[in-house]
Amino acid sequence: MNTQRGVTLVELTVTLAVLAVLVAMSLPSFQSLTEKRRVIGAAEQVYETLLYAKNESIKRSLPLVVSFSANNSTDWAIGVTDSLAGCDAAVTAKTDASACTIEYDNDPDADDDGDGNNADPLLIRYPGTDFPGVTLTGTAGNAPSFGGPPGRCTSPNSNEVCFDPFRGTARNGTIVTKSANHEVRVVVSRLGRVRPVSYTH
Repeated sequence: MNTQRGVTLVELTVTLAVLAVLVAMSLPSFQSLTEKRRVIGAAEQVYETLLYAKNESIKRSLPLVVSFSANNSTDWAIGVTDSLAGCDAAVTAKTDASACTIEYDNDPDADDDGDGNNADPLLIRYPGTDFPGVTLTGTAGNAPSFGGPPGRCTSPNSNEVCFDPFRGTARNGTIVTKSANHEVRVVVSRLGRVRPVSYTH
């Protein structure tokens, strides 16, 4: 005779209670790991955008500007432009005169997209919404600020980095990505060196 034994209600309740305790114990650790990953991801985006601008500036033999739209909130953005007057990284339409765009092929006299207009702007913008809960600031807790000679940029704002393709120099400053418990800093030196320098938690 085959007898089958099921799980009693008491056994099931105890098992669920133990499982709930284990989940509750691991949840803060998981949330902290997620928060840390977002802060690091935002810093990597800043780092990669700065390196792209530096390398593209050399490739095009043209100064490029990286602009930061940040006000110590999670509503921030980074943009790259070939306009020496800079750009507004908060602008999302490439047809806007203040948008962060570069000429697609570095030739303003060629109509590459066949629209009858020789200008072929390529919008280069990365929003902070990709990293929920992460703010972007400078070292003083407000928007990133950069100093030093403007190089070939005509009138850079204090929240913009300009890369000089011939000297390899840049305006120097520090960008901080942070959350409630984690922080990463990316530094731009006057020699144009871009590097992440610290992680704190």
